[in-house]
Amino acid sequence: MSFFRICGFRVRRFLALKPFLFNIFYSLSKHYRNELLVNAKTDIVIEGYPRSANTHAVVVTENTFDNINIAHHMHSEAQVLNAFKLNVPILVIIREPLDSVLSLAIRERFLSLSDCLNYYVDFYGFLNRNSKKIHILEFKDVISNSDLVTDKVANILNLDKENSFCSESSEYRDIINDLNVKDKGDDLKVSLPTQEKEDKKRELLKRLELEPTLMQLLEKANGLYNALRV
Repeated sequence: MSFFRICGFRVRRFLALKPFLFNIFYSLSKHYRNELLVNAKTDIVIEGYPRSANTHAVVVTENTFDNINIAHHMHSEAQVLNAFKLNVPILVIIREPLDSVLSLAIRERFLSLSDCLNYYVDFYGFLNRNSKKIHILEFKDVISNSDLVTDKVANILNLDKENSFCSESSEYRDIINDLNVKDKGDDLKVSLPTQEKEDKKRELLKRLELEPTLMQLLEKANGLYNALRV
């Protein structure tokens, strides 16, 4: 199973800067074609590196604005490039690299720390080169105040906020729980904090700190993240 998953990851990264091939490949799936990929009917793209509150941002936006069409969760430069081509606005959520990388490595156990760091560096390098074409919010702000997301979307699209939706509500928790059903029973994959995840995070952090090459990648990642925050 891990072999096929790592092959899938390699294919996705190969297609990341090949938006035409990316669209052909993912359009073969009805789920990707109808729900996740940007197209001419898309109102806004919400994207980011994995484990960066992408789901949180999409859920609060979908429940605040009626009939809004959001492209999301492709975690790829190609999605952003296709949005540029279609002149669709893009909101990107950025998160500091250490927590992002450790969180991804914990969830996707088939990926090495090197895979996760190189992915971060490539993705954030692309965002930096195109920073004038995208709108940015920080992870810590998104999770602490959902209104920052919906206010940003309202401003970008010149919309009024049609519904009041609270991320502390039972409705929000029900939506997130439904999305987490497939990960139920796996404490390393669920969105909520668990002791097993904290233990794994400490283990991975020790491993990272012992590898000079990984620390160099982390330093580069920090520079890219801080450049986007300016």
